[in-house]
Amino acid sequence: MEKIKKSILKIFLFACLGLTLTTITFARMGGKAPGPPGRPEATNIHRFGCRLTYLAPLDDGGAPIQQYHIEIRTDWDKTWIFKGKTPFLEYDVDGMFGGTEAEFRVLAENEFGKSEPSKPCKVIEFTDPF
Repeated sequence: MEKIKKSILKIFLFACLGLTLTTITFARMGGKAPGPPGRPEATNIHRFGCRLTYLAPLDDGGAPIQQYHIEIRTDWDKTWIFKGKTPFLEYDVDGMFGGTEAEFRVLAENEFGKSEPSKPCKVIEFTDPF
């Protein structure tokens, strides 16, 4: 009789543990990709780069933002190209050439996916100092 009681108790505990894990799993399924970040703003513009700053999305999609993806579109290539990524609300752009005009946009990413892109910043001209 004692063996039967122990077996029933083990089954009961296992069932409770399984129910708890299932509940936790279902609670995590309600997330989505975040909303778009704020429009980036360029500061410290120089011949070879600048610093971009932007605001976090108003909606994080139910999960922390893991990183921000920076994209660039130049006057000589009108498609958006991946430039870099960072977990911070600022990004130092480098590798630009004097005389190039470019604009940047930002996407936020959480565990559920990437956001829509932000509005692009104003067109920036990386000028030669001469």
